[in-house]
Amino acid sequence: MRRTVLIGCLVILFAAFVTPAPSVAQTAKPLKLRFAAAGLGSAYYVYAAAIADLLKPHLPAGSTVDILPSPGGVANTILVADGRAEIGVTPSPSVRWALDGTVSFKAKQDAIRGIYGDMDEFYVASIVTRKSGIRSFEEIKEKKAPLRLMTVPVGGNGEIAARHILEAYGMSYEVLKSWGGSVTHTSRTAITDALNDCHADAFIHTVVPGHPAVGEIVVSTDVRFIPLSGKVIDELSAKYGYIRDRIAANDFKTQDYEVRTIGCPTIMIVNKNLPDEVAYWLSKVLAENKDKLVVAHAALKVFDPTQAWKKEKMWADQHPGELKYFKERGWTK
Repeated sequence: MRRTVLIGCLVILFAAFVTPAPSVAQTAKPLKLRFAAAGLGSAYYVYAAAIADLLKPHLPAGSTVDILPSPGGVANTILVADGRAEIGVTPSPSVRWALDGTVSFKAKQDAIRGIYGDMDEFYVASIVTRKSGIRSFEEIKEKKAPLRLMTVPVGGNGEIAARHILEAYGMSYEVLKSWGGSVTHTSRTAITDALNDCHADAFIHTVVPGHPAVGEIVVSTDVRFIPLSGKVIDELSAKYGYIRDRIAANDFKTQDYEVRTIGCPTIMIVNKNLPDEVAYWLSKVLAENKDKLVVAHAALKVFDPTQAWKKEKMWADQHPGELKYFKERGWTK
């Protein structure tokens, strides 16, 4: 009898260790999650839609995952930090700014937790029309060129990157305007139209290889990608947390040369109050469905969950729920 009881106890203990965690759907009431992404058609919107589809089967019946069409970039970090979104995707520098209380943040933010970093290969593209005659940022400054610059709305990571690049070269929006130029913050569609119609000279934005807006621009307008100097890249990396990067030759049609620039790979962040079970399943479905993520957007092909969970990839601390999953995988103790 004692032998039978002992065996039964061992079976129960073994099952406890090998049985996967139950879906949140089995244990909780419906959830209303908000996912900070970007506008319809953006890479971030595509990411969010694909991830939401993977997560929903593991949420309680009646749960929703609303994708917020924010300006993207740092705006997503603010939404998650403030608790106005539970989940978000954002460029890596904005997480550092939030934790340090710099750039767009007046105080250090302690509500952000990381899930995965290095999810893709976002970099900053500085594009000028060949008609403008511009070949470098040094030339813009030296000639005091009346550049007509366009960016996405203020607060988007591409707009912030534009400010940082100009600053590193000793320029600013105000300086460009004083030389007879202009600075316009608007939608990607309006920017594409303005470049095509010769109503603008330059566009600075964060993009992935094959980015649709830039892909349309290079086909319809004669443009060149201008590089950043090594000194500027080093300065922006040290000061703001960008990484040293490059636009590989042929990332876009008609662009058959390599361009040195700064990078800002995507980090998935969550609010610290996200239920542990949700963070667990969020981590799990991303790690175990990379093929589906790549089908949704090819930029995610570089995502390596076996490495992307590490804190040095995200700046932020990890969420306890995801750490449970990582321990199950043997990635961390």
